[in-house]
Amino acid sequence: MDERKVLINGLEVNYKVIGQGRPLLILHGWGSNSDKWQKVAELLIRKNFEVIIPDLPGFGKSQEPGEPWDLNDYMEWLSELCSKIPSLKAGFYLLGHSFGGAIAVKFSIKYPQGIKKLFLFAAAAIR
Repeated sequence: MDERKVLINGLEVNYKVIGQGRPLLILHGWGSNSDKWQKVAELLIRKNFEVIIPDLPGFGKSQEPGEPWDLNDYMEWLSELCSKIPSLKAGFYLLGHSFGGAIAVKFSIKYPQGIKKLFLFAAAAIR
């Protein structure tokens, strides 16, 4: 698993990449981080996916925002992240867990053209 960093709107963001193939972005839940998705990523690469797992701002090894963010802030952050990672620019699969699921739903509604399929796992956006 390759660990990388990218600067997005002044925040240093940590993310992990594993595998080759169709890009699949995983958004972790509240209080979690990219490390907790490593075993899932190892399973997904067997199905020809390049798995990309960022630490959301304020989690894991990513820098914390200077002020509290709402769901829209995280959604726009995700849009910027997608523009900075080359393999995500042509479209990708998106998996969101818990709070990451809420971000994924809102992002998919505003930016549907980039999403090939949306997977929600215990998503905070579902009642």
